[in-house]
Amino acid sequence: MDVFKFPFDIQRCPLSFTSAMHSDKELLLFPLSNSSSATLNSLEVMEGEVSEWEFLNVSVQRLKYHFHEEVWDKVIFTISIRRVPLLHVLTFIMPILFLLLLDVASFFMPDTRGDKINFKVTVLLTMSVMLLILNDTLPSKPRRTPLIAVYVMVTFGFMLLSLMESILVGYLLERTDTQHSQAEGNRKSVSKGIICVPIGECQHEGRPDPFKRGEGGLSVPLEGGEDPVPLLLRLILQELQRGMQQNQHPPQIQNQNSLARYINTSFFIFYVLAISIFLPTLFFIWVY
Repeated sequence: MDVFKFPFDIQRCPLSFTSAMHSDKELLLFPLSNSSSATLNSLEVMEGEVSEWEFLNVSVQRLKYHFHEEVWDKVIFTISIRRVPLLHVLTFIMPILFLLLLDVASFFMPDTRGDKINFKVTVLLTMSVMLLILNDTLPSKPRRTPLIAVYVMVTFGFMLLSLMESILVGYLLERTDTQHSQAEGNRKSVSKGIICVPIGECQHEGRPDPFKRGEGGLSVPLEGGEDPVPLLLRLILQELQRGMQQNQHPPQIQNQNSLARYINTSFFIFYVLAISIFLPTLFFIWVY
């Protein structure tokens, strides 16, 4: 059987009739009916039968061949049947397509958690089960690699690349978080001698608070009973807080975040384009 286009394959079975002892000088063979009559008679006989195969036609040929310097008659009936693919499409091809779509949808999951990688690994394990089912369905020694095997293996390869890309992006983000934690610890160690509370209330450890809050906001007690200057102090503290916030994300950490986003976006575009080209091309060759 030629299962190259399984389950959309058409099988042709030739039945040859000839004489093993008499040449055409002694025995002539003629078909009782032509191809059209044989097809109609076969359809009448098989009408109402339901099976995995659908009868197409019967081709009738009469030809002569040479053997031991003599000519012999031969009549060949070629029966063509087509496999009914509905069951295999619903139970095998469509589930694999749905798993591929789920893998594409997993790109919208957050990369900072391990749920995305666990989900992709689960999808790969499901594909492995599909490979076992395919191995039991197809013949052990086909003439050519079936298209359904190409479909499964390329889909498996797509999912494997997607998993590797998620591991790479997760590694970059995890490294970014580690560096951010280290930078945060260094920043806290540098500012250990200063305690900052809501705007304007900063004091050095072990020293009395030189600032006090009055009715008009923050004020600095000056000698001689002069008026406080809260506005300038508030501006200085705001600039200090803005500088500390900017130092929370060093350029190296920002570059790694940008690299992870670039890899994720680029691979997603490549992934969708590759699937959009592969699937229509394969299905066109498969069905036609």
